[in-house]
Amino acid sequence: MTTTDALRAEVARVTALLRSVRTPDAPALGCWTIAEVAMHLSQAFIVVPGLAAEDLSPARQAMLGLDDAHGPSLIGDLWELGEVTVGGVSADGERDLRVLADRIEARAAEYLVHAGTLQDRDPRPWLVAGTTVTSSTLCC
Repeated sequence: MTTTDALRAEVARVTALLRSVRTPDAPALGCWTIAEVAMHLSQAFIVVPGLAAEDLSPARQAMLGLDDAHGPSLIGDLWELGEVTVGGVSADGERDLRVLADRIEARAAEYLVHAGTLQDRDPRPWLVAGTTVTSSTLCC
């Protein structure tokens, strides 16, 4: 199984699970609810395709208008990740799990259209400035 096949299968599994949940405000991870975790996943499918395409402008806009101070990366230091993630989740008030599942599916499908053609441009910038990863790592 390729990483893209595994991602397709995981997206289907996660979105089916989200659509089956009846209590979106139930605790899920740390202080986050199920809906907040779903929001985080939906935003990951803005950031990862942006990293793959080396265009983080949609992610910066969706996540509290982050600036482009770190060039092709989202943050300058790994210690910023928590604050940026929490800020991003807070920036979008959508908490309907069906809406978020639809969003995850659509964004994942958009990413997967191009995922198989990215390897010829490896390595590529990652979240943290000065760090690179392969397109396979982004897919994972």
